[in-house]
Amino acid sequence: MTTTPPDPSPPAGLLRRLAAGAGAQGLASAVLLAGQLLSVPVLLGAWGADAYADWLVLSAAAGLLALADLGLHGHLSNALRAAWARGDEAGGRRILQSGLGVYAALTGGLALLVGVAALAMAALGVDGPALLGVAGSDGAGATLLLLLAATLLLLPRGLVATVHSARGAFHREVGVLTLSLAGLQGAPMLAALAGGGPPQAAAAQLAAALLLGWLPLLRGLRRRYPDLELRPLPPTRDELRRIAATAPLYAVQQGGVLVLVNAPVLLLGWLAAPAAVVAFATLRTLVGLVRQSVQQVAVVLGLEMARLCARGELAGAARLHAGSAAALGCATGLLAGAVWVAGPPVFALWTHGTTPFDPLVAALLLGGLLLRAPVQGAAATLRLVDRPGVVAAVQAGEVAALLLLAPALIPWAGAAGAALAAAVAEGLVSGPWVLRAAGRLFGAAVLRPALRAGAAALAGLLAALLAGALVGLVIDPVGPAGLAVFAALWAAVAVPLLVAVLDTGQRAWLLGRLRHHTTTGRPAC
Repeated sequence: MTTTPPDPSPPAGLLRRLAAGAGAQGLASAVLLAGQLLSVPVLLGAWGADAYADWLVLSAAAGLLALADLGLHGHLSNALRAAWARGDEAGGRRILQSGLGVYAALTGGLALLVGVAALAMAALGVDGPALLGVAGSDGAGATLLLLLAATLLLLPRGLVATVHSARGAFHREVGVLTLSLAGLQGAPMLAALAGGGPPQAAAAQLAAALLLGWLPLLRGLRRRYPDLELRPLPPTRDELRRIAATAPLYAVQQGGVLVLVNAPVLLLGWLAAPAAVVAFATLRTLVGLVRQSVQQVAVVLGLEMARLCARGELAGAARLHAGSAAALGCATGLLAGAVWVAGPPVFALWTHGTTPFDPLVAALLLGGLLLRAPVQGAAATLRLVDRPGVVAAVQAGEVAALLLLAPALIPWAGAAGAALAAAVAEGLVSGPWVLRAAGRLFGAAVLRPALRAGAAALAGLLAALLAGALVGLVIDPVGPAGLAVFAALWAAVAVPLLVAVLDTGQRAWLLGRLRHHTTTGRPAC
């Protein structure tokens, strides 16, 4: 008896969702990139280095208020996606409405708490921003309160936006969040260009949180899902017990991310000069473009792997992970090499020459990113399935490493000390835990895909560095012409290398789709 071999081509629905999600994530990355690249020269030029450093510290402090989410977003969003993936419509609606009821009580209580604390500190003559090391900006207290208000206003938005991805339309969720991100990034810049200081920039950010963070999201949901009810309902005792049992683990996850992002800036504000804050923040922003670009794709893949796991299709999730790990690693290495080669001239233009490119800080931040490359897809998947304990343990380890190392290293090495602490926390602490947990989740070996991803990341890095060295032999790589030649050579190297790290079935599928497109003029899924 003959058997038909399994079709290596991915299902058409999966391909459409991956393509739409990757496209939306690409747009989000472009918006994030534009906002981050523009904010540094605009705010630095408008306010000067000291006021900009104060803005960074106040923004980081306000961002930590998101810790008050207490893990609700992770618990409720994953539960909502899993319920609707299983076809449990009534259960999904109940999760959404009771979750909104919890958020209504939480945000109202937090708003009251912030208001009472502000009044008490004013009555006692306590300068809150000064406690953060901010003493040079006028209106720092008002700036902090406005930034806190914007953070509070957006707390429940993540759960509401999850409705799109729970319905299999992740690209729409990314779209509305991208619009909000553009507003939150652009509003302070517009205020600064109009002559406003940090308080006016914070007020503009609060307005953007309302007008672009909420209104387009609610209108889109009403139009696409007219039967959806966003009416908050009080949770039952059983629902509160489930939240109390699981949400703290998600709180560690979400809080860990916030601490890893904001704690180095706050510690530098306390323990180092403003120049160190600006140097670290700007270089991390540049390196973060690589991280965010790859993570955007990893999240799209992770959502699909989580959907497969929710349906019990663990073998399919394992295949998707194994097939994507090397490509994610290679992309990380290629982009990291591009940042290293093009970083110094880009940095000089970007910061108006006010902040030098520190190769040690850049090397440490890029090193942490490359060490993380082998586990990106697995880490994204673990965050999107109901395994909060594992991710909480990983996140707690990263936070502990950062908080132990950074206070010891920053007084000695400044921005480089913060970068080393961040690199160790990100690149060395969590990898083995993530791989072990992913192997248990998929029921399959994940070490070989991780090793392939690490090798692909190294190959991508070396290819980008070689392209930079070849350009340097022909033309000055610092000038615009040199950067243009490097970009062209980098692209010529990157595309075939990314194709080379795909396995045989993936390459055959990709070439088949390209051949179909060139012969028919239409893309095929």
